[in-house]
Amino acid sequence: MKKQNKIYLGIGIVAIILIAIIVMFSAPKGEETIKIGYISALSGDAGVWGQSLKKGFDYGLNQYNAQENKKYTFEVVYEDDACEATSGVNAFNKVVNLQGINYVTGTVCSSVAMAVSNMVNDNNVIYVASGATNPDVVKQGETIFRLWPDDSYDAKAIAEYAVSELNAETFAIAHVNDNPAGISIKEAFKEKVESLGKEIISIQDYTSKDSDFRTVATKLTQNNPDAIYVMSLPEQMPTIIKQIRELNYDGKLLLYGPSATSEGILDKVTTKENLYYSIPDDVKQTSFWSDYKTKTGEEPDSLVALGYDSFELIKDGIEECGDNTDCVKRYILNLKEYQTTRGTFGFDEYGDVTQVPYKTIKVE
Repeated sequence: MKKQNKIYLGIGIVAIILIAIIVMFSAPKGEETIKIGYISALSGDAGVWGQSLKKGFDYGLNQYNAQENKKYTFEVVYEDDACEATSGVNAFNKVVNLQGINYVTGTVCSSVAMAVSNMVNDNNVIYVASGATNPDVVKQGETIFRLWPDDSYDAKAIAEYAVSELNAETFAIAHVNDNPAGISIKEAFKEKVESLGKEIISIQDYTSKDSDFRTVATKLTQNNPDAIYVMSLPEQMPTIIKQIRELNYDGKLLLYGPSATSEGILDKVTTKENLYYSIPDDVKQTSFWSDYKTKTGEEPDSLVALGYDSFELIKDGIEECGDNTDCVKRYILNLKEYQTTRGTFGFDEYGDVTQVPYKTIKVE
């Protein structure tokens, strides 16, 4: 009888082990959690850019995480770079070196993107520098990508429009001088105007921290150019326009598109005559635009859409490759017809978005 009991006991133990094994392999596996760093200007004069991108990024993140039967759950770590190189380096150090995060996006200031490029390269981080528009940003490393066209697009588009449609012959330029984007935009605009046989008669600069532009405005207008191109941070733009108009200058003001279209900026401009800006000609080919408005009650702008696209690009790469940054890099570089909220784009050998049409708008 004892022997028989031992046999039954042995059979029972084996059965329990088999059941445990079956349960272990048949139970749904837990979702893998992957962290993304969102580092952007969330405060200061450029904060409106970073906050707009964050709206779209958060929308995409929450939309994906709410799905059932997904393979991954994405967590986000936010850091404010305040559009300053030093703050950007500190933010990257927290996210990349201290937390070991391999995917970063949100950057809107080229000064930050250029300053952190060595850290990106050393850690093989996938860095979607969403709106850092200096042409050299994507050339700083093999894992740096951009979903917004570089500065030369904006500057060349508005310059060509001013010459061909507004018949401008003489120009002045006002630009931020302590940001790589401000300098590259000035150079691109100047080069395009001169290539069209027209004249730049004044170039004035200021820092991203300046808030009074009376001296600059006086120098810009003293020879009465046909048009003045204003490259500034968003919060600076209404003041610059106001102080130029106070000098009785009634010529064309050509505005930097990303600043002019930032949320609420043009609402602060009281005199809107002869204001123009160029922006990418978005093809609203996905349901994002209507879905976002339905769910949030707000009309998304191009920067909100850019934030959403930035999350989607990282998510798509990880879904294709898993948590393998080398594979994600190759995946992005091989995209030639990638559908975003704003059109179907490709990426060149540097990781820069291509095939972006532009349009120029007169402010009404």
